[in-house]
Amino acid sequence: MKKKFVGALAAASLACLWAGSANAQGAKTVTYVAHLHPLNSKVVGSKTTGEARFTIKGDKLTISLNVKGAPPGMMHLQHFHGFKDNHQATCATAAADTNHDGVIDLIETEPMSGTTMVPFQGDPVNMKIATDTYPKASASGSYHYKKTVSLKALQAAFNKTFGDA
Repeated sequence: MKKKFVGALAAASLACLWAGSANAQGAKTVTYVAHLHPLNSKVVGSKTTGEARFTIKGDKLTISLNVKGAPPGMMHLQHFHGFKDNHQATCATAAADTNHDGVIDLIETEPMSGTTMVPFQGDPVNMKIATDTYPKASASGSYHYKKTVSLKALQAAFNKTFGDA
């Protein structure tokens, strides 16, 4: 069964995206692009921007991120969010700050963006969120990430973690 990945990329609370699975048997290349914009820029003091690309060709999914303006010298946890029941995720807005502390926290994004799903770290297929293999921004605040994984293996890991809904 093919599962739609509907989610929000949370690279330092950057932006939302939609990515869908494609027929892994064909050689056709399908690319999804998300333009990244800051969510908590007033708090971190930077205007992070970037682009995420998800390219599917056959059984291979290549995840590419190019980010600039991120807080320098720190690791950036990035992943997408979504819902197990496949309903569409949306980006959190300032209204999501339910504790009124001026920061849209990860937990506050869940009602509209869903739960953390696939991590963009050293091994996305292992589905581990807590790891030290996420990209680290350079002194200039930029970072690049690129991983190619088996779509079939990612699908199996996703289904094992979230169920075969």
